[in-house]
Amino acid sequence: MTPSTTRTPAAIEPFWLRLGKITRYPLQGTAMFIICLYAVFRLVGYLPGFAGAILNVFISAAIYKYASDVLVGTAHGRFNAPEGWTNSEDTVGWVQLKVQGMLLLMMFLVGMLLAPVSLTLAVVAIVFIAFGQPGATMSAATDMNLWLALNPLTWLKVMGRLGWPYFVAAMLCGVISLSQLNAQSLLVPFLPGWMGLIVFYAISHYATIATFHLMGYLIYQYHEELGWEVEHAQVLKRPQDVDQDLLDQAEALAREGNLQGAEDLLRGELASRGGSPGVHDRYRKLVAVRGDNATLLKHGREYLNVLLAQNLERKALDLVRECQALDRAFQPTDANDVQRLARRASELAMPQVALDLVMAFLRATPKHRDTPANALVAAKVMTDRMNLEGKAHALLSQVRKAFPEHPAMPEVESYLKFLESLGAGKPQPVPESAG
Repeated sequence: MTPSTTRTPAAIEPFWLRLGKITRYPLQGTAMFIICLYAVFRLVGYLPGFAGAILNVFISAAIYKYASDVLVGTAHGRFNAPEGWTNSEDTVGWVQLKVQGMLLLMMFLVGMLLAPVSLTLAVVAIVFIAFGQPGATMSAATDMNLWLALNPLTWLKVMGRLGWPYFVAAMLCGVISLSQLNAQSLLVPFLPGWMGLIVFYAISHYATIATFHLMGYLIYQYHEELGWEVEHAQVLKRPQDVDQDLLDQAEALAREGNLQGAEDLLRGELASRGGSPGVHDRYRKLVAVRGDNATLLKHGREYLNVLLAQNLERKALDLVRECQALDRAFQPTDANDVQRLARRASELAMPQVALDLVMAFLRATPKHRDTPANALVAAKVMTDRMNLEGKAHALLSQVRKAFPEHPAMPEVESYLKFLESLGAGKPQPVPESAG
């Protein structure tokens, strides 16, 4: 999957809140037409000899090709069913067909080989393959690489990055499959042979499209965790980025699977001449994909200086919050920026970011000349934004004892009196986030 660089313009609705829309997705005109058309084509199964069976295999590849178009389109945030049959390479259908067939074969062989040794072990292995199927399917549709999709390490990687939502989605895929079997058993036996065949496959195709749409939405919702770039977000950003040629080079490397090469390219450019916010953001996504938090924090301090120099304070605060999630003690390289960022964070209703910034500063450099001024900022955040007047009083009382002659002490004293007028005269423990 290619690296993600931007968020989608609006908050993404979780897949578990749109299950109705997901199950109704195949009812769209184009999707329903293809579902029914290919179901009618299944009548070739009545042809004598092997001709019917061979043609049925080609139809299965065609429906998997369309389903893969659905998955990839949904992963890019497109919720209208794909039009026509030429949205992706023909090979994707065959890759998908091979993946599904190989997974079933793996389950059969595991059961045959392990059951005589340990039934429990055989069941565990089959369940693991079943849960790995969504990861294999998503990889086959996006990477179009059979062996990568069948590699259990690929499944584990996807599971690890998504956590519990992956398993919920996998179980939902299972529910859709069971619903498919139930519907087929209720309808097909009561229909004439040829009509039963059409209905059987129409239900099967419907379930396939619905599950592939669900898996595509899973990628779309968690594209940052998976390192997937949402296409429409890139298109929106393209005209504004002065380094688009460089980004395109990195994207080409990433599409070839050379994520390290893309990262090295961007790192080299940033080191030699700097780059646009888009280059910095793309670089961070590439580093995040391999989980190098130390590099993310180091780059975060450097990138923060760039953003502040350009007065991009809101973006700088988003970066600070991202780095604080990795290390709550994250600090700018210039201590003078702490107060500036904390004040702006408070103004933008980001009190926890402001408080963590100042408290990390106070813990790291308790005797710094800016400690009283920064403590005053923290106290005001606690009072104005968090209703922690008593803890604000405790913090400023400590500062008063440590810096009795500091030029900022009159303002500290004044604010202490204000806090006491609010009933915060009794010192309380400094909040946990304050160290």
